[in-house]
Amino acid sequence: MVEIISSIENYLNSILYPLNWVMFILIIGGGLYLTIQSKAKPLLKINKAFKLLLSKDQSQKGISRFQALSAVLAATVGLGNIAGVSIAIHQGGPGVLVWMWLTAIVGSIIKFYSCSLSIKMRDNESYVEPLAGPMYYMKDGIKRYGKTLAIWFSIAGLFGVLPAFTANQLTQSYIDVLNPNQLIDLGEFGWKLIIGIILTILTSLVIFGGLKSIVRVTSGLVPFMVIIY
Repeated sequence: MVEIISSIENYLNSILYPLNWVMFILIIGGGLYLTIQSKAKPLLKINKAFKLLLSKDQSQKGISRFQALSAVLAATVGLGNIAGVSIAIHQGGPGVLVWMWLTAIVGSIIKFYSCSLSIKMRDNESYVEPLAGPMYYMKDGIKRYGKTLAIWFSIAGLFGVLPAFTANQLTQSYIDVLNPNQLIDLGEFGWKLIIGIILTILTSLVIFGGLKSIVRVTSGLVPFMVIIY
């Protein structure tokens, strides 16, 4: 399945490669515009953000600020960051880190506005828990073609967050580094199947517990994960 999706992705990349520069200009240009427009307040108010994060929540409803941050970091800092940064340094040298830091500053402004719009235009009525994200503020904030963009974003997001890629990276890394076949020779497919089943069970125990279960796990693991990373 992963090989099929990868081949489709490679084919689409060969066709859409010229648009990479368009995307790059829009992201960096959009980030710089928002930085100038906001007078870099999201960066200058970082102290206030930490004070709010560490202060006691006034409301007991929903999840705490720290739990919300942990859930976001759990989805952000992962195998892609480790593998992506390693590949970039290997191909471009240590100087790549400088450009990563600079673009990260610009990207953080975009993330700030994206989160702000998600909170402002979230749906509090359709489900037990509030629903929010780009697909919601596209649908409600863009009068023309907003719903179409939201649908397309959701479809594209399915490929961007597909867990098959992360699970494949994890199982392959486990097999390459630890070589479990030396202990019990089950073959590469056999060990991938076993690791996949274990991951499925552990993930299901967390996800089926609902939002509170997810944030309890992420708030406990993320601090250690970030420090080790």
